[in-house]
Amino acid sequence: MDRTEDKEKTYLFKKELEERRLEKEPESVNRKAEIILYLSKVKAKFPSLENIELSRADLCGVDFNGIDLDTANLNEALLIGADLSQAYLVNLNCRKANLGGANMFGSNIDGADLSGSNLAKVDFSEASLCGAILVGADIGARADFSETDFSGANLQGAIMKTGRFMNAVLEKTDLRGADLRLTEELRAEQIQCAIIDSKTMLPSYIKIQWNQDGTFECTE
Repeated sequence: MDRTEDKEKTYLFKKELEERRLEKEPESVNRKAEIILYLSKVKAKFPSLENIELSRADLCGVDFNGIDLDTANLNEALLIGADLSQAYLVNLNCRKANLGGANMFGSNIDGADLSGSNLAKVDFSEASLCGAILVGADIGARADFSETDFSGANLQGAIMKTGRFMNAVLEKTDLRGADLRLTEELRAEQIQCAIIDSKTMLPSYIKIQWNQDGTFECTE
C-alpha cells in the first residue's frame, strides 16, 4: 500500500470513527476499537473522542497520548499497557476497567469514575484526579501517585498495594475504609489533610490519635 492509499484509508477510518462515536452495539464498539488500534499503529492524529462509547473495548497497548476523552465511556474496557499520558480525561467513565501498566502521567482525570478498576503498575505521577471516584479500586502493585493531586477524590475501600505517594495531595480525599498499609513515601501530614475513619488502615509508622469531637491528630 503506497502513501496515498495510506492517507485515504486513514481519512476514511477517522470519518467512520466520528460517525460511530455514540453507537453502543457490541459490533460497533469492536469496530471502533479496530479503527483506534490502526490509527494508533500508524501514529495518526486522533479526532476528538469526547463522549465516545467504548465500553468493554479491547484497547490494550493503544497510544492515546494527549487525546481528548472527555466524558467517554470506557467501562470494563481493556487498557493494559495503554499510553494515556498528558491526556484530557475529565469525567471519564472507566468503571471496572483493566488499566494494568497504563501510563497516565500528567493527565487531567478530574471527576473521572475509576471505581472497581485494576490500577496495578499504573503511572499516575503528576496527574490530577480532583474529585475522581476510585471506590473499591484495586491499586495493585507499584502504582505511582508521585505528586498526584487527589483533592476531593473518593478512595473509599480502595486497596493500595505498594503504591508510591511521594508529595501526593490528599486534601479532603476520602480514605475511609481504604487499605494503605503497604504504600510507600506516605507522610503523616498528607493523612492529616484527608478524611479517614477507624477502618482506614495506614502504614505502621503513622499513628492516629482520635479526639472526642471526632477529629484526629496524625504523627510518625
